[in-house]
Amino acid sequence: MGHWSELIGRSWRRSWRGSGAPCRTSAPGLTAEQLALRALPPSNLSLLGLVRHLAEVERTWFRQRATGAPMTWIPSSPGDFARFREERRLADAAAAAMAFDDTFIANEETYSLRPVYVHMIAEYARHNGQADLLREVLDGTTGR
Repeated sequence: MGHWSELIGRSWRRSWRGSGAPCRTSAPGLTAEQLALRALPPSNLSLLGLVRHLAEVERTWFRQRATGAPMTWIPSSPGDFARFREERRLADAAAAAMAFDDTFIANEETYSLRPVYVHMIAEYARHNGQADLLREVLDGTTGR
């Protein structure tokens, strides 16, 4: 089981990383004001808000919950997109240090990386569509 589990784990890691591409590619070329613009009233959704949320999700699941690393709240800042890239890098490192079937306790439940990857792929799938729509509303860019 270990060999197949690791093969599946590597495949899911690639899917997880590939699933974040639209959020990474929706923001380049936009000003800070455009990133923060709530482009679909009455919603308060913005590209910057999505980036902040995804950075926090990466941080929470892979570093805080899976590895048990103590985390403190990080306030929003103009460097949030750089923070998102850094959180992805740190999450990659945390996941690489674990076997796919290693378990950890979060919210009084036992998890392995398997449901975490499923959650993250779904999380990015949901928010990538939002990012594409927001970018199109901002400046008409589509199909990135």
